[in-house]
Amino acid sequence: ESAKAAAIAGAAGGLVALPAYAFGAGGLGPALLLGVGSDALTAALFGLTYRYALRRDVNNSMLQSGVVAAFALARASGALSVSLADGTGASGALSGTLEGLLVLFVAQRALDRAIGAGFVKPFPS
Repeated sequence: ESAKAAAIAGAAGGLVALPAYAFGAGGLGPALLLGVGSDALTAALFGLTYRYALRRDVNNSMLQSGVVAAFALARASGALSVSLADGTGASGALSGTLEGLLVLFVAQRALDRAIGAGFVKPFPS
């Protein structure tokens, strides 16, 4: 079940990140693979954590939002560090944060649908 949750979230997160890197990074190449791969890995780890955090409380919107917010906060701090290091400043941090939120939101929605359909079972309490 954990592998299914990670695969679903990772695939959803990678797919939503693909257009941003394909058009923003100048097309196909190492930057595309690295960016999409990084987002897919982040989404897969999010999927594992999300499933464990929700357990059987799959209708608790506060818990769902909290898990997304925690991952987004960690992602935002990483985006800020990178943007300060490469000189893009606040605009780079904001861009990375918004992209991270979109990736995590899509991964969450994909997992919610998979759990609702019974394809992924909630983590037992």
